[in-house]
Amino acid sequence: MLIALGALISLYFMAQCAWIFLYNYSLNEHLPARIDRWEVQEEASDQYGLAAHFSFEIAGRSFHGITRFAEPVFLNPDSAIAAVKEKVAHPQSSTVWYNRTDPSRASLEKTALRGKLFRAVLAGAVAIYFILLGKKARLSLKS
Repeated sequence: MLIALGALISLYFMAQCAWIFLYNYSLNEHLPARIDRWEVQEEASDQYGLAAHFSFEIAGRSFHGITRFAEPVFLNPDSAIAAVKEKVAHPQSSTVWYNRTDPSRASLEKTALRGKLFRAVLAGAVAIYFILLGKKARLSLKS
């Protein structure tokens, strides 16, 4: 049972890594973007993140999108609101990454794979450990 659970968890994290990799790979072009609005999004009761509504133009066509940033994550809404006020007071230039064949697929950041990849490798190692442990236990029972 533990082997199957470890394998399922490992597959879940590997699927997340594959999805993020393919999505990032599809965002193959970049341009300057204009951030139209910032907002605070509640992820959990003690986690608040920032999202940006942005727009950009390609060949006279305007595209809009929303990016939920992976970092920073705030512990209370007041600190997140203070961060938004800081970003509005001191705007910085932004780059949008978009898919050249479908510019409506766009993001202000390419998600890092390090954390997801670490979890996938760790879960895979645990699954392999339990598989080997199970084989060793079966061999010792036969002897």
